[in-house]
Amino acid sequence: MTKAGCPYCFHPSFDGLKNFPPNQSRRQPQVRIDQVRDRIHQLDATVAELSRQRAALLQELNTVQPPTSIIPAEILSLIFQFACPLPNVGFIAFSGRRTAGQDMQKAIKNSSHWYHTYIILGQVSTYWRQILLSTPQLWTSIHLNIDDKTARSEAMFLGRFLNRSARLSLTLSLAYYYKGAVPTSTWVHGTVDTQLLENLLRTETLYLKDPPSTWFSHFPFLTELTYIYLDHIAAREGVLELSLTHSPNLHKLAVIDVTIPIILPSPCLVTSLNIRGVPFDNLFHLLTQCPNLAELFIGNSLSPMVDFTPLPTERIIFEGLKELHLELGRWGGLLHDAFLDNIRLPSLKTLYLSGFIRTEALLSVGDFLANLPLGLSLLDISEVEMSDPNLEIFALAISRLRDNTHIEYLGFRECGPSFIYDVLGTLVPHSDRELRFSHLRHIALDCVFFETGDELQNDDREISLLLQRIIESRVNGSSELFTVELQNLSDISDLHLDQQALAEFRGRENYIKDVSDFPLIQQVLAGLRGRGYNIEIVLDS
Repeated sequence: MTKAGCPYCFHPSFDGLKNFPPNQSRRQPQVRIDQVRDRIHQLDATVAELSRQRAALLQELNTVQPPTSIIPAEILSLIFQFACPLPNVGFIAFSGRRTAGQDMQKAIKNSSHWYHTYIILGQVSTYWRQILLSTPQLWTSIHLNIDDKTARSEAMFLGRFLNRSARLSLTLSLAYYYKGAVPTSTWVHGTVDTQLLENLLRTETLYLKDPPSTWFSHFPFLTELTYIYLDHIAAREGVLELSLTHSPNLHKLAVIDVTIPIILPSPCLVTSLNIRGVPFDNLFHLLTQCPNLAELFIGNSLSPMVDFTPLPTERIIFEGLKELHLELGRWGGLLHDAFLDNIRLPSLKTLYLSGFIRTEALLSVGDFLANLPLGLSLLDISEVEMSDPNLEIFALAISRLRDNTHIEYLGFRECGPSFIYDVLGTLVPHSDRELRFSHLRHIALDCVFFETGDELQNDDREISLLLQRIIESRVNGSSELFTVELQNLSDISDLHLDQQALAEFRGRENYIKDVSDFPLIQQVLAGLRGRGYNIEIVLDS
């Protein structure tokens, strides 16, 4: 560092700072600031690149349809029609081994929230909601359970469905469950009654349970009706009969616990008739109005017999009837005899019999079976229980079928083994008579309950030997197929036992748990197959 004198006072002074040592504490923060600035530039560049990539991905995503929109509208509409629980699944006049009443009541019980599916589908996406609302076929089946508390809310849903179904034909189900007095001036609710009446003209299928009296004056508006299910309809003040004469296209009719006469159109085109819980005079009146029946179901809960009811004398012949379901649980008496004596079914192909036969009905039921046509090909017997004291009576009645009847299928459901043994025992060959049911090619045992222990082994052995002789006598040396079904043999839930008896049955250590508990039956059938017999064995436990 150099010194120089002051030009003013000549004192010594510094000549500058150029040789002053640098301040190290100031340089270090500046370096860090520069580093941070460089890092910011790098991050800005990274963010810019990521933004560019994001924009590219968004552009690519906009060109790809969401999964809920991939399916074309036409296909999605069809899928929705299968997915939505349509109430008309309960409109079944005949259902094989189940009764129509059971099917309908189950459908009613399970349908109290049937419209929730529509709500769920509409919430998936905007596209799905558009398809849902623009497919009128989805809104043509309506089921309402109406009572004191739900009338207004059910009316709201009814209005929505009527509006969205365009002008397509309707399936309408209305079940009334009023605890108090049934309203006499409304159909569903005042907010929707007018709209409902305007749409009666396009109703094709109608189910009514215990409807208010306002309905009776409006049946003439059901001109397009093809199927009607009437449930629990009794006489009302001023209502002596129910007229369906304005429904010329009516083809299916179910009448359950209806006590007033029903007048059908003439000519009557009804081909399916289901009757349960009607007076006998109404039963015959309905039958005489339906000459074109193809299938007929008659339940066992017919109205109580009364001695003063005139016995019908007119013979009823159904030339085209192919299928008959007959429940015999309460049959017995002059009225039942009169019915069986006066009905003729020359074209019958399928017969479902259920329930026991009372002693007093043995003759009439036997005569009825003896007069069935030889062309009968399917016989299904159900609910002849192990504890039934009239097992032998039922077996005797079945034996009245003519030996040369062309039975191809013989089924037993919920039947005791002794009854099955008695019926199958008539099918084995005997030297003194013609082979009975020689066309038989299918035997089914479904929900059959055997005794346990030694009794099980005995039943297994006896039925196995009967099956062997039956099969050998019918397909011996031929390539014809013979089918044996053993199904639901372990299911005891369908046994008609009281709680104590059911608990005792379940408490047995050796009750049947599986089809494999019948080794001899399987062994015999397998042995026949090994000898060249064409046998199909269907096992299901």
